[in-house]
Amino acid sequence: MAKKIGKPKIVIWAIVTAICALLLATAIVGTYLANFHASALNNLFGCQTYKIVDNDTETDSEYFKSAYVDGSGEYDDETLWAADVIVAKRVQSEGTTLLWNNDGALPLDEGSYVSLFGRASAEFRYPGVSSSGCMGSGSARSMNSVLGDAGFGCNVDMYSFYRPAAPGNEKRSG
Repeated sequence: MAKKIGKPKIVIWAIVTAICALLLATAIVGTYLANFHASALNNLFGCQTYKIVDNDTETDSEYFKSAYVDGSGEYDDETLWAADVIVAKRVQSEGTTLLWNNDGALPLDEGSYVSLFGRASAEFRYPGVSSSGCMGSGSARSMNSVLGDAGFGCNVDMYSFYRPAAPGNEKRSG
């Protein structure tokens, strides 16, 4: 026959369990709040999380040197921009897709019509425009207008489907 646990032992276990649960909840919430307000708490208690070392020795303590700094220590923007252009052209050349020219379909004759798929065909965006600021979004032309200038026609229905002003276009992917 099973041994019965007395009522006082059950009450003690209930109290211990409640206290442990309360301590656990307090620790979880306290850890979250302490991490969220870490900088304020560090200032309050005078803790320093970093140390600036100013060594007056001849040792060079700069670990990552820019290759685009001139003799006076200023950034050489022209050299940096030229290097950026070289990298951009390399990325573009490595990312270009070539098509098989089966049955002599390419090059297209002037006046040929093409269908462009995807939202970028109507609303091209340069990568990094928002963060780099090197290319304004107003300078991006649609593929429809570029191909039109080159003497090609574009499928108007496809362009209308993907153009930014099309109703409900914000939900279309490409």
